Amino acid sequence: MKKFKRAFCTNTRLMGTMMLMVEWFYGFDIDMGSGVDLENRNKKEALDFGYDRGLVSHVFILDAEGLGVSDLYILKDMDQEARDLFYRKKYGGLGGVNIDLGEDQVAYLVKKYRRKNEWYNKPLPEDFEEVYQDFYDGYDTESVDTVALFDSLCKEMESEYEFVNYMIMRFVARDWDGLLHYSGSELVAASHISQINGALLYNYIERKSQDRYLCRAIYEDIDGYYDANIVVNIAHEDVEEDRLVYYDKPKKYSLRSFMVMSKEEIYDYEVFDMISKPEIVDIYQPIDDDYDMSKLASELRGIYPGIQELAYEKGILFTQYYQDNSHLDSQVYLINNDLMFNIFLTENILYLATFDLDTRSFVEYVFKDSFGEKIRLVDSLEFEQNLLFDFVESGNDDFYDFLDN
Repeated sequence: MKKFKRAFCTNTRLMGTMMLMVEWFYGFDIDMGSGVDLENRNKKEALDFGYDRGLVSHVFILDAEGLGVSDLYILKDMDQEARDLFYRKKYGGLGGVNIDLGEDQVAYLVKKYRRKNEWYNKPLPEDFEEVYQDFYDGYDTESVDTVALFDSLCKEMESEYEFVNYMIMRFVARDWDGLLHYSGSELVAASHISQINGALLYNYIERKSQDRYLCRAIYEDIDGYYDANIVVNIAHEDVEEDRLVYYDKPKKYSLRSFMVMSKEEIYDYEVFDMISKPEIVDIYQPIDDDYDMSKLASELRGIYPGIQELAYEKGILFTQYYQDNSHLDSQVYLINNDLMFNIFLTENILYLATFDLDTRSFVEYVFKDSFGEKIRLVDSLEFEQNLLFDFVESGNDDFYDFLDN
């Protein structure tokens, strides 16, 4: 008693994590109608309830770096606006574009990432097996074009720098599937530098020739942090059969090999110095002393629907990421360069942390337009390193006291 409605997945496979969303009509006699007729009937029967009664959504978080299906959210008894807002919350920090998928492609991904959980001996999310048996287990996915599917879930490369950064990231993460896809070589796919699925924190690329790049990569492994020099060899495929270069067409690259030239362990404070960047903290207080600043939370969610949030004892930390992963299209990659700003909202103070003047000016304009009659700027502080998050984690309720200590 189920019928596939639609599905999409973020094209963030090369970042290591994707969000897969699948909507099903469920619980109705699907032989009584199909497609638009079924959807319209379900909506009509749900009018008194204010939600799509016969619709269930499955939201999977797919981790290609050792976790497999890391999370599953099941949405029922919700209207479409609430569903779409939930989707945006979940993919808001991934920085990708949503790619429409078919029924067989969805089943293939769910099965593939379920096997990753088994391979890495990682527990599946609660209720996953029941959902898997009811919705996905019975599909024959042999006809799925897995190469084309993988391509669709990876963004098109804008430059050699972007491609090299992604390949170093996949190398550190021990991403066998990703490296095999771009190299066509099981030998290259099996090469690795880390003991576990490591995390790339910093990468500087020096171009040595058209197809050879020397990278200084800093990454986290199971036993600490490492600084490595790695040569990446790639191939270009940007010339058409008529031997003319078409600059408006997507650039295609393939991976030839890695060569680790050196690798040494480094201290955590050295890593912090490399990835930290200047931070501007603006402090806002209410114009009316009796105004509860925490009431701004719902307004922030409305202004930035994809904003991420974490609740702390002293307040809520909001984090807004850029809407794409263009920070990889650079000679220097920093893991936190996708971060646009942080907001820490307490009962009587709003702290805004930005990392460049353009972003600060933009957010300041939004604040004046939306909160101009409610809050006022009382102080601005500039730091050479990131401090607001440490303040939030400290549990201290006085920022100036935190700085003094």
